[in-house]
Amino acid sequence: MIKRIALTGCSLAALLALVLPSTTGANALAQQPETEPERVVILVRHAETEFPADAEDPRDPFLHEVGLAQASRLAERLGSDGLDHVFSTRYRRTWSTARPTAHAAGLEVEEYDPRDLEGFAAQLKTMTGRILVVGHSNTTPMLVQALGGEPGAPIDERREFNRIYTLTWRGGELATVAEHYGEDLPERLRGDDANTRLAARIGAAESFTFYSSFWFNLHDTLYWRAQPRGSAPKDILCMESLRGEVQAGWQLADDFYKVSMGGRNARTDPLMRELRFSLTRLSAEPFSHEAAVVVELLRGAAPAYQLCLWNQHDRRNRAWTEDLAVLLGEHEVPLTGRLSELYADAWPEMIPVDVVSYGNWAGANTTGEPLHMTLSSVDPDNLAPGSLEIALHEGSHGVFGGGWGKTYAALDAAFSSRGLDPDQDIWHSVIFFTTGQLAQQALRGAGYPAYRPYMVRVGVYEELYPLLQETWQPYLDGEITLAAAAERYAEAVDAIR
Repeated sequence: MIKRIALTGCSLAALLALVLPSTTGANALAQQPETEPERVVILVRHAETEFPADAEDPRDPFLHEVGLAQASRLAERLGSDGLDHVFSTRYRRTWSTARPTAHAAGLEVEEYDPRDLEGFAAQLKTMTGRILVVGHSNTTPMLVQALGGEPGAPIDERREFNRIYTLTWRGGELATVAEHYGEDLPERLRGDDANTRLAARIGAAESFTFYSSFWFNLHDTLYWRAQPRGSAPKDILCMESLRGEVQAGWQLADDFYKVSMGGRNARTDPLMRELRFSLTRLSAEPFSHEAAVVVELLRGAAPAYQLCLWNQHDRRNRAWTEDLAVLLGEHEVPLTGRLSELYADAWPEMIPVDVVSYGNWAGANTTGEPLHMTLSSVDPDNLAPGSLEIALHEGSHGVFGGGWGKTYAALDAAFSSRGLDPDQDIWHSVIFFTTGQLAQQALRGAGYPAYRPYMVRVGVYEELYPLLQETWQPYLDGEITLAAAAERYAEAVDAIR
């Protein structure tokens, strides 16, 4: 999407030479010496950053998810245009905007000093070829002017992150064209209450809000690579092409995760929980020393992840969420209403769901205090239409679990009276069975006649499934009460244990 900005003071003849294929313009170009070197300088402000309150260093923030997407769009537009140089100031926000374009063009990012724009402009005037310069809301128009171009209206500090200037010298004249590349900053991020978490939001339903977070996905990718069966990332060629600090930062974090993080439980380990809530912005607590070490490693790995994997992961997360949103639009309200009745408790009002590439070994997990779901967009058992069941299953953990909730209380009473413990196998199997049966009924009536519940497809709690068919299905069918179903299930389990 390209939008032009009207500029005053430009040479009309120079602009016409750029945009109108007139005979006069063609003759003028033909009369130029064939040896005249080309000089095109392209200037942009850095992409959208983390909001100051969310940034680790408000003076030097990183790009958030919308900004990362803007940087990718810039690379798509310019990376194959035969750039000869890419310049950036030394800040993370400008470097992260410039790096994808430089990588696509096979170049290294070169640094310039924004405090000496006149000197840098003089340097640019001696150079030839196509040059990209990434700067700031104030320095970019100032540099345009220092080069002799027309900066136009000031850049909107809060809202405008995608203005792109193209300065072209032809026939001794300079033409300035200003446009916007990619999408404008979303309206939801323009208010005073906007934050980095909001920038990561990719969708919402009646009781779920979905996010694709750069930092949480980076953490998830490194964690998965540290697992015995982990194989991500797939883009080995890109990773092998990295050099210098970018490659070293990734390798250091990757090695650390393999040594120190792979054996930790993604849901229950204290450090993993702290990282989970901090990286998803669900907690504003200061990092512990142990977490601060990991976060610093993540910052070092971020450039490599941005270049090689993030676009693929984010697009996959968004596509998966869009597929699930279609299913939720049709089935969420009746199914969550029915689950509330069956569990004898209210369904959570709005559950934050971070969509990641891999998740844990199960491809999904949920924590309480605060309630937070993680769903894998890669796990084959999570793909639509099974994504509907997995969302309902994980959401059910917000209604009851080990030691709490009215359904657990009924199970505890029935099992304890027989000297049994309604351990995780018991209460978890009830969640699997209940959500699976309801999802199967809904999906088979909506064009998926062969759908089988997760419990059957994957073989989870195989010995308990037939018992639940005999004892819990009558409750789902409205034939017996919750207490009676719990009693029957306890009696059946007691008979086989």
